[in-house]
Amino acid sequence: MRALIDFLDLIKPGWQLLQILVMSGLVLYAVYSLVRRFDALLALFVGCLLSNMAIVTVWFLFALQTKWGLELLPTSVRQVLYLAIQLGYPFEILLWSVFAFLLIRRNRSAASEEREG
Repeated sequence: MRALIDFLDLIKPGWQLLQILVMSGLVLYAVYSLVRRFDALLALFVGCLLSNMAIVTVWFLFALQTKWGLELLPTSVRQVLYLAIQLGYPFEILLWSVFAFLLIRRNRSAASEEREG
Protein backbone atom coordinates (compact mmCIF):
# COMPACT_ATOMS: atom_id res chain seq x y z
CA MET A 1 0.00 0.00 0.00
CA ARG A 2 2.83 2.39 0.83
CA ALA A 3 4.40 1.78 -2.61
CA LEU A 4 1.12 2.76 -4.30
CA ILE A 5 0.88 5.95 -2.24
CA ASP A 6 4.49 6.83 -3.08
CA PHE A 7 3.85 6.20 -6.78
CA LEU A 8 0.72 8.38 -6.77
CA ASP A 9 2.66 11.13 -4.99
CA LEU A 10 5.39 10.86 -7.61
CA ILE A 11 3.02 11.32 -10.57
CA LYS A 12 0.92 14.04 -8.93
CA PRO A 13 2.79 16.94 -10.62
CA GLY A 14 2.15 15.29 -14.00
CA TRP A 15 -1.59 15.17 -13.37
CA GLN A 16 -1.56 18.76 -12.18
CA LEU A 17 0.26 19.81 -15.34
CA LEU A 18 -2.32 17.98 -17.43
CA GLN A 19 -5.10 19.74 -15.53
CA ILE A 20 -3.46 23.13 -16.19
CA LEU A 21 -3.14 22.36 -19.90
CA VAL A 22 -6.75 21.20 -20.24
CA MET A 23 -8.04 24.27 -18.38
CA SER A 24 -5.85 26.52 -20.54
CA GLY A 25 -7.42 25.03 -23.65
CA LEU A 26 -10.89 25.55 -22.21
CA VAL A 27 -10.09 29.17 -21.35
CA LEU A 28 -8.80 29.88 -24.85
CA TYR A 29 -11.84 28.27 -26.46
CA ALA A 30 -14.25 30.10 -24.12
CA VAL A 31 -12.54 33.46 -24.71
CA TYR A 32 -12.71 32.87 -28.48
CA SER A 33 -16.42 32.18 -28.08
CA LEU A 34 -16.86 35.31 -25.95
CA VAL A 35 -15.22 37.43 -28.63
CA ARG A 36 -17.76 36.20 -31.15
CA ARG A 37 -20.79 36.62 -28.85
CA PHE A 38 -20.62 37.86 -25.26
CA ASP A 39 -22.39 35.83 -22.60
CA ALA A 40 -22.10 36.81 -18.94
CA LEU A 41 -22.39 33.22 -17.74
CA LEU A 42 -19.58 32.10 -20.02
CA ALA A 43 -17.48 35.03 -18.81
CA LEU A 44 -18.10 33.87 -15.22
CA PHE A 45 -17.04 30.37 -16.24
CA VAL A 46 -13.77 31.80 -17.60
CA GLY A 47 -13.23 33.55 -14.27
CA CYS A 48 -13.84 30.26 -12.45
CA LEU A 49 -11.35 28.45 -14.67
CA LEU A 50 -8.72 31.16 -14.26
CA SER A 51 -9.02 31.13 -10.48
CA ASN A 52 -8.77 27.34 -10.47
CA MET A 53 -5.78 27.45 -12.82
CA ALA A 54 -3.99 29.89 -10.53
CA ILE A 55 -4.46 27.66 -7.50
CA VAL A 56 -3.53 24.45 -9.34
CA THR A 57 -0.45 26.15 -10.80
CA VAL A 58 0.78 27.09 -7.33
CA TRP A 59 0.15 23.55 -6.05
CA PHE A 60 1.98 22.25 -9.14
CA LEU A 61 5.02 24.39 -8.31
CA PHE A 62 4.91 23.19 -4.70
CA ALA A 63 4.62 19.56 -5.84
CA LEU A 64 7.63 19.96 -8.14
CA GLN A 65 9.68 20.89 -5.11
CA THR A 66 8.31 18.40 -2.61
CA LYS A 67 7.88 15.39 -4.91
CA TRP A 68 10.64 15.88 -7.49
CA GLY A 69 13.09 18.07 -5.56
CA LEU A 70 13.03 20.98 -8.03
CA GLU A 71 13.23 24.26 -6.14
CA LEU A 72 11.99 26.96 -8.51
CA LEU A 73 10.98 29.66 -6.03
CA PRO A 74 12.63 31.11 -2.94
CA THR A 75 11.05 30.41 0.43
CA SER A 76 9.62 33.91 0.85
CA VAL A 77 7.80 33.71 -2.52
CA ARG A 78 6.44 30.26 -1.68
CA GLN A 79 5.12 31.55 1.65
CA VAL A 80 3.35 34.47 -0.02
CA LEU A 81 1.87 32.18 -2.69
CA TYR A 82 0.72 29.74 -0.02
CA LEU A 83 -1.06 32.53 1.86
CA ALA A 84 -2.61 33.81 -1.37
CA ILE A 85 -4.08 30.45 -2.35
CA GLN A 86 -5.29 29.75 1.18
CA LEU A 87 -7.07 33.12 1.24
CA GLY A 88 -8.33 32.78 -2.33
CA TYR A 89 -9.70 29.25 -2.01
CA PRO A 90 -12.96 30.23 -0.23
CA PHE A 91 -13.62 32.83 -2.93
CA GLU A 92 -13.06 30.20 -5.60
CA ILE A 93 -15.67 27.99 -3.96
CA LEU A 94 -18.12 30.91 -3.93
CA LEU A 95 -17.35 31.71 -7.57
CA TRP A 96 -17.99 28.13 -8.69
CA SER A 97 -21.18 28.00 -6.60
CA VAL A 98 -22.52 31.19 -8.18
CA PHE A 99 -21.67 29.84 -11.62
CA ALA A 100 -23.46 26.53 -10.92
CA PHE A 101 -26.51 28.33 -9.51
CA LEU A 102 -26.78 30.65 -12.53
CA LEU A 103 -26.30 27.77 -14.96
CA ILE A 104 -29.07 25.76 -13.28
CA ARG A 105 -31.33 28.80 -13.22
CA ARG A 106 -30.73 29.42 -16.92
CA ASN A 107 -31.49 25.79 -17.71
CA ARG A 108 -34.72 25.86 -15.70
CA SER A 109 -35.91 29.06 -17.38
CA ALA A 110 -35.10 27.66 -20.84
CA ALA A 111 -37.05 24.49 -20.02
CA SER A 112 -40.09 26.47 -18.87
CA GLU A 113 -39.96 28.62 -22.05
CA GLU A 114 -39.97 25.45 -24.17
CA ARG A 115 -43.06 24.13 -22.37
CA GLU A 116 -44.90 27.44 -22.79
CA GLY A 117 -43.87 28.06 -26.38
